Amino acid sequence: MRNVFLTMLLSFVATILFAQQTTSEINGLVTTNNQPLVGATIKLVHLPSGTQYTGISNKAGRYLILNIRVGGPYKITVSFAGYETKSIEDIYATLGVAANADFTLTDKVSNLKDVVVTSSTSSN
Repeated sequence: MRNVFLTMLLSFVATILFAQQTTSEINGLVTTNNQPLVGATIKLVHLPSGTQYTGISNKAGRYLILNIRVGGPYKITVSFAGYETKSIEDIYATLGVAANADFTLTDKVSNLKDVVVTSSTSSN
């Protein structure tokens, strides 16, 4: 009888814990040249409300943004100094299910103007 009571109690507690989840999460991978990009900034915006979330990619190039509002649409922007900024729109978060958005950043091309070096001597 005691085992039956314990089983029913654990089932009830598990049901309550799962019923309390009201958020979602978004994760992904940021790479460049087929290598993980460490320290990229991820900005997530819930477009209807303007709520913003941020994250950073880890040493494996992965990011995880927890406790985000269910629904959407979201816009995700990834940036890193020296690389082109990339964005994805129309991402939707589902209750209890992680959405995934991977990014591949490319080097930012910069055109430098001519560099002119001049020198002069002075005589005393």
